[in-house]
Formats: sequence, C-alpha cells, structure tokens
Amino acid sequence: MGLSSKIALASRLAAYNVCSAATRFSGSVWHKPKRIFFETSRTCGLRCSQCDRWGAQPRPAVSGLAGDDWLRLLSDTRAWLGQFFLYFHSAEPFADEDSLRVVEEAGRLGVYTACTTNGTMLDREKIARLCAAGLRRLSFSFDSMQAAVHDRNRGVPGTYEKALSSLRTAAAMPSRPLLQVATIVTELNWRELLRMPAWALSNGADEVNFQPLQPRSEACSGLWPADQAGVLRQLDALLELRLRGRGVANSPEYLGAVRNYYAGDRRPPGGTCARSHSLIVEKNGDVLLCPYMPPVGNVRQAGLAEIWSSPQAAEAMRRIHACRDICRVYACHFTPGFTERLRSFLPLVGRKE
Repeated sequence: MGLSSKIALASRLAAYNVCSAATRFSGSVWHKPKRIFFETSRTCGLRCSQCDRWGAQPRPAVSGLAGDDWLRLLSDTRAWLGQFFLYFHSAEPFADEDSLRVVEEAGRLGVYTACTTNGTMLDREKIARLCAAGLRRLSFSFDSMQAAVHDRNRGVPGTYEKALSSLRTAAAMPSRPLLQVATIVTELNWRELLRMPAWALSNGADEVNFQPLQPRSEACSGLWPADQAGVLRQLDALLELRLRGRGVANSPEYLGAVRNYYAGDRRPPGGTCARSHSLIVEKNGDVLLCPYMPPVGNVRQAGLAEIWSSPQAAEAMRRIHACRDICRVYACHFTPGFTERLRSFLPLVGRKE
C-alpha cells in the first residue's frame, strides 16, 4: 500500500470521525456504517462451553437468505458504501458454500473481508479459494495450546488437530491473508497467555487476538479465572510483551481495558460503542445495530441504506450512545482511538491492492 493510499485512508477515517460525532450529538444520522456483518450460517457442529448458541432454545425455522441473496446484498452494499469491511457473524462461516462465494465476490468488488473460524470445516481447497479471493484476515479460535483442554471445551474430540492443520495449511499458501489465533481468556488458559504468541508464530500465525470472556451462560461460570491476581499478572506481562514486539494483535489500550475488566471494574471503556458504526444482517434477513437489541428492519423488505436512515435505526443508535453496559469491552463493541484504528486497518488493506 503506497503512501498516497495511506494518506487517503487516514483522511477518510478523520472525515468519518467528524460525521460520527455529528450523529452522536445531533440526533440525526450523518455517517454510514463502516463494518457490515453477514450471518451466512447458523451451523457449527461444536459445543463450546463459552458459546450460548448451541445450548439455547432452537430458533424458529426460517427460510433464510441463500447464496444469491447474499451476493445481491453484497453488490448493493458496495454500491452504497464504496469500500467497506465485511465480517461474518456466523456460528461457523465455512459450514456451507455461501461464505466462500461471498468472499470470492467481495474480492472481485474490492471489499475487505475477515472471518473467524473454528478450523474444522476447512480443507486445502477451501483455504486456497479464500487466499485466491483476497481474504484479508483469517482468525482461528483456540481455547488452549493443549489439545486435550481445547477438545474438552469444544465438546468434540479431534477439533484441536483439525484447527491446527488448517492454520498450518493457510500459513503455507504462497499468497495468504493475515492469520490470527483468537483466544478468550478463561480458567482453562490464563496460565498460557504469555506463551501463546510464540506458540502461534511457530505454527504459522502472525499474531494472537486476546478477548475477554462473556459470562452469558451457566457453563461460563466455570470458565471465569479463579485466581484473579494470577490472571492480572499474566495480562500485565502480556501488555509488556505487546509493547516490546510482535505476536499480540491487541492494542495496549484494549489490553488495559481487558485487565480492568478481569480486575472487577464494570465501568465501560471510554469512547462510543463500535456498534453505532456497524450493521448485522442475520440469516433470516433481520438487520441489527447491536446484537442485544431488537431488529431495526429486514433486507427482504428494504435495502440497507433505507434501513440505516430509518427512525428505528436512529432510535437504536440513540440507545447505543446512551448505553453504559460493560459489553463495550468485548472486541466487536470496543472503539479504539484514531491512531490505533489506523494502525489496525493498514495490515488489512495493505496486503493486496
């Protein structure tokens, strides 16, 4: 990515910040979303303790959006927003073909894409297609560096080896995305935190993205670290490691917020919630700004641009701006400072033109 492109990106981010602030203080929507999430799949196959999807009441059967629906929605969104960041808000995005087709079409349209996967439904052919399509970031979820611990928490034997094999396969591709290991800090792994970056790098990843535990289900109560002082020491050491070198994806600002969270501070971090900059499109077509709030529309009835400008979306945005819940410390809700946002975007947009 050339200097002129980086300057243009910085200018766009600065202008976006101004429009976002105008939205917050005027009550009218002056900005557009910069992140779109597609729930292309509700299938996973694992039974992770920290996940509340598989153990929840089954959702009513719906005639969900299919492959061509997602492609049309992608094309319409590109026409509305120009370049944007597309993420997959799915149980396991590669449980079916739709996510692969969307990534391939996004690459053709110049849309930046990022996926998080459990790694068990990828093979060499799918990984090669993702790399050829220009996927910008591929994150593999790991609960531990130890196979037995990871598999026990995932509820299915053999998941560790499958995920590790997929990571190594992606790392060996001649043209590959940024590769992450995504880890939630729990009782299972807090003693490993400081060693995880070196382990990830040795297996072909570029960095580790550490995230806090969301105690959303009864099973999560047993995952909360019992030794508070011990986990805080690990997080302090991890921050020092982040300041010294590579291997940790999180910013010092974010690691500090996570440390405060595990120390018992339930005040939300400063700044606006990132959900005021995002739209989620669920499998049934429902559109949400925040996953903990009701839908603001449905793409079967209106386009995303119309939904974003609707009174329902404005009300959801008002509630988000007024919200003081601790969920703002979770990765998808956290809004870093301008410099950190620019730093985090450059590796994504700079890997391929």
